[in-house]
Amino acid sequence: MQILIPLDGSLRAETVLHPLNVLARRVQTPISVTLVMVQSAEAEIAHAEHYLAALQGSDELAHLTVRTQHLTGDPAQHICAVATEQRADLILMASHMTMLDPLTGASVAETVA
Repeated sequence: MQILIPLDGSLRAETVLHPLNVLARRVQTPISVTLVMVQSAEAEIAHAEHYLAALQGSDELAHLTVRTQHLTGDPAQHICAVATEQRADLILMASHMTMLDPLTGASVAETVA
């Protein structure tokens, strides 16, 4: 089983980490955490890398096999592409309606679903 966790750096997005921890320990599967930012300046890229490193060492993920990556661009497109590339069996993400697709008015989570 392969689990993909798309994050945007918000505390709301991180609410999936506790249920992820419980699930991943039970099924003993590797986790892929992807941070997707709409645009990134150099300072934001450095912050994203620091954020992912801190997250990887967090209590919620400390005993799991975790792969991280940072991507820039359309969140829904990147999440779908990563899920396909990694053959993700499950995408676990929070929806907080902060980013709506301008064409459909849907949240990133709705677009990915």
